[in-house]
Amino acid sequence: MKTFEEITGGVYLVESEPGDGTRYSYFVYMDFDEFLFMPFRSTFRFPQRLNYFDVQNITDNDGIKIADKENCNPYTLMECIRTMNELRKMG
Repeated sequence: MKTFEEITGGVYLVESEPGDGTRYSYFVYMDFDEFLFMPFRSTFRFPQRLNYFDVQNITDNDGIKIADKENCNPYTLMECIRTMNELRKMG
């Protein structure tokens, strides 16, 4: 289950439970192709900034490299990428 609440233009509060026992609560700011992530109630480290086109079609190995670079968990990175895709579809 995932909910999006638009706080202000381009800033969303995301509450997500992807089904693996984790809960994410974070803000995401969508600036054209750049997405900035900020934790809200989560204690997880989030990637700071991701470019939409840089993370499309990434392999597992690439995901681990990006997660290491961003100092976050690969599963958190994948949560952020799913959010990016969902926000792009929302318009």
